[in-house]
Amino acid sequence: MSRTKARRIAKSSAVGIVIPRLHQKTANATIAVAANVRNETPPNNSSSIDISEPPINLPQPYHEFRDVFSTIDAGILPSLNGRTHAIELEQGKTPPWGPIYSLAEKELEVLREYLASAQKKGWIRRSTSPAGAPILFVPKKGGKLRLCVDYRTLNKITIKDKAPLPLINEILNRLVGARLFTKLDLKDAYHRLRIRQGDEWKTAFRCRYGHFEYLVMPFGLVNAPATFQEYINASLEFLVDIICIVYLDDILIYSNTDDLKVHEAHVKQVLQSLRKASLFVNLDKCKFSCTKVDFLGYVITRKGISMEPSRVDAIATWPIPSSVLTIQSFLGFTGFYRRFIESYSKIVVPLTNRLRGQQPAQFQLQPDELAAFRQLQQRFQEAPLLVHFDPLLPLRVETDASGHAIGAILSMLLTGQWHPIAFYSRKLTDTELRYTTPDAELLAIQEAFRVWRHYLAYSSHPVKVITDHLNHKYLLSKPKLTPKQVTALDELCPFNFVIEHRPGTLNPADALSRRADYIDKDKKAEASVSQLPTFLTKFAETIQHSSCDSPAYDTKFGGPEKPRCITLADEEGHNHRDSTASALEAMRVTSDRDIRISPR
Repeated sequence: MSRTKARRIAKSSAVGIVIPRLHQKTANATIAVAANVRNETPPNNSSSIDISEPPINLPQPYHEFRDVFSTIDAGILPSLNGRTHAIELEQGKTPPWGPIYSLAEKELEVLREYLASAQKKGWIRRSTSPAGAPILFVPKKGGKLRLCVDYRTLNKITIKDKAPLPLINEILNRLVGARLFTKLDLKDAYHRLRIRQGDEWKTAFRCRYGHFEYLVMPFGLVNAPATFQEYINASLEFLVDIICIVYLDDILIYSNTDDLKVHEAHVKQVLQSLRKASLFVNLDKCKFSCTKVDFLGYVITRKGISMEPSRVDAIATWPIPSSVLTIQSFLGFTGFYRRFIESYSKIVVPLTNRLRGQQPAQFQLQPDELAAFRQLQQRFQEAPLLVHFDPLLPLRVETDASGHAIGAILSMLLTGQWHPIAFYSRKLTDTELRYTTPDAELLAIQEAFRVWRHYLAYSSHPVKVITDHLNHKYLLSKPKLTPKQVTALDELCPFNFVIEHRPGTLNPADALSRRADYIDKDKKAEASVSQLPTFLTKFAETIQHSSCDSPAYDTKFGGPEKPRCITLADEEGHNHRDSTASALEAMRVTSDRDIRISPR
């Protein structure tokens, strides 16, 4: 069926909709509208875009695709012959119904408009389903309200579709070398897919004005994102990751050239594929042939990726958390952008620690928690530009570990200088806190290769690993390895890398893993057990005056302890010399005592 014919059918079938009974305040107006509908007065579409004339703000090269930008065609009920969305329920389960929620006057007004419009387009119809989810409203950008159906109880009993959504960081890596960008936003994208025939009753929702069910795929269904992502991927199958990247209804077309004609040809290829898939574009949200564009919360340029200014402003002006819930909300929002923030996980430790255990009746941030909150706000305002990953250029991983955290920086050699691609850090677990420094330093290397495997696995050049632990420089050639080293090398063997040593004072990753207030006070003594330079000095003095057959080497005394001490203390003392000596003062007394009682 042609789109022109379908549009005529849609106009003629728009009559006969039933406007729900309203409260007395608007009864007269409703009766007049309903009477007009029952008398089959054709709707006035004079304000709609006439596809015979291209929209004013549509660039001239794309006028031949004016139908793809048509608001009228986007409102036509799609055919059941295309892709449909199935709702498979767990065996023996039935979709529940729930009580309706109270709505404000403004929300009721939006609801009335939505019901009338959706019935007119054929998206919904009145229902006699035994199911019935409640509705609610969420604010949209610009202050408008979006109607959402609360399908949480339905989603619990729905068999989950395992089709994945793209990883945002991964798809952004495709933009290396991109010079020109065009962003497309699909209009009512989910509603371009029908609910599988026979499953419509499961989508039923209840509201003040009646009981309705969807014929098209609504927002809120647990498998809806997977269904649409599969559909859009299939529609753009030979273009994705070649000239465009797609995340649900957001499409970014890119070209690795400054030639505008080439880029326009790429855009036309995408528009042609959207036309074949009966998908439509919201022209008001599109940007054409730009060198800078906002996409998925990021600002994309030919030089790299940065955070969207509005997101940075939101973090900078975030009110001081007044409850555990507001802390969780803040950390959830900032965590999305943690790849931009050096030492993110260390900074937020006081806040994450606050989420544990019983909370006092009167909530108030402690000084260290408030300091962490303020510091994070400041760091987001100073976040660097992250360059686009290029698999053909050399990569460098700088790692470090301290007594309480590990950190890493991934950089790329571009025009003779190293530029950051991503930052990573995390707090050590309770078990990892007991690691010796060599093992913790090795863990930092392992973790970096795990997190950034997609960058490092097939690097064109050997990955340069920088560590401040000297012994790891010879890790690949050591004849004897500890069990943890054997395990680590087994995990790292698929990668092509070399390890280089750099003193901790010159290692920028050192800042990601060290912070004085990061380690818990009650664990300082435990952590200091592995920092034994003072003890080793005294131990060396003792064995210098002892012979190999001395009782000091008896297994009951020095025998078992010597290798343990050397292992624990090998290149320890990450803190300042004086602070380390102060922390170990108590151990000096113990060492002197052991030396005195040791038989000679």
